[in-house]
Amino acid sequence: MNPKVSVCIPTYNCCKWLLEAIDSVLDQSFRDYELIIVDDGSTDDTEDAVKAIKDERIRYYYKENGGDASARNFGVARAYGDLVAFLDSDDLWPKNYLSVMVNALEQATDYSLAYSTITKINLDGKKKEPHKIKNCASGWLTRELFLDDFIYTQATILRKSVLKGIYCDESLKTSSDFDVIIRLSEKTKFLFVSKVEVIKRDRENNTSSHYFSWNASCNKIRALERFYRMNGEKYFSKKEATHRISQAYRKAAKRYYYFGARKASIYLYKQALSYNPFNIKGHKGLIKALMKNRVHDKIPDWRMPPQLPEV
Repeated sequence: MNPKVSVCIPTYNCCKWLLEAIDSVLDQSFRDYELIIVDDGSTDDTEDAVKAIKDERIRYYYKENGGDASARNFGVARAYGDLVAFLDSDDLWPKNYLSVMVNALEQATDYSLAYSTITKINLDGKKKEPHKIKNCASGWLTRELFLDDFIYTQATILRKSVLKGIYCDESLKTSSDFDVIIRLSEKTKFLFVSKVEVIKRDRENNTSSHYFSWNASCNKIRALERFYRMNGEKYFSKKEATHRISQAYRKAAKRYYYFGARKASIYLYKQALSYNPFNIKGHKGLIKALMKNRVHDKIPDWRMPPQLPEV
């Protein structure tokens, strides 16, 4: 008999944190699930560590490295459950997470995806950043997600059927989760569940920190641009859309500027102003970036990720 829920954890060289994430799944009060571990080409002790766990609900797969999108697609293709839930390999679920989320989604039959909040913590366990819940709501949320994304993949559970024809874009090495969620929002209503929250751990070398996060912000920009290009003013006005994309470019430019990446910062500020020429902060930022000495550019060969094809 197939399990009710397929839990998918993609992982890459994250053995220590992965084992704690697995423990948080195995400790769930809800028991009718399978746990799919997709090892995306790890070179550490991940395989031996996972195979040492004696639990028949765990299925481990190794694949060549292809990024989070590739790993999630791989896991979903092998899921037997009617519901699919994702967890990042360095994050944690509270003991009642699946119980609350499954129950909420089963009672709301006209919704195909449920999401909860997250809390970011440091490695010492201290809360670092509360989740912004001002936009958290139930219903059709495409406009809200485009203007201010607030849903995290590791805090969602969805009916597998709603994924038919929708895949994570493997050309996006980062931010594929945002891209797939906003595309799913066109297909189904989202249910907000406030009773549980996922613990998102911030560690120095994870994929949401430092340079990697700046690269992720550029991929998110490409996802925003593609969505706007394909949908026009179906969900928002041109002014709202161009302001959002301009803001995303400016924030990325500011991060690169403080890192010392002159070329990247100049390009991103110029793009921000192309969407919103009247942004005073954008003009000030561009002037500061132009004044930086090109000799000290930390990423002189930086390139913006290419535009995304239509899906």
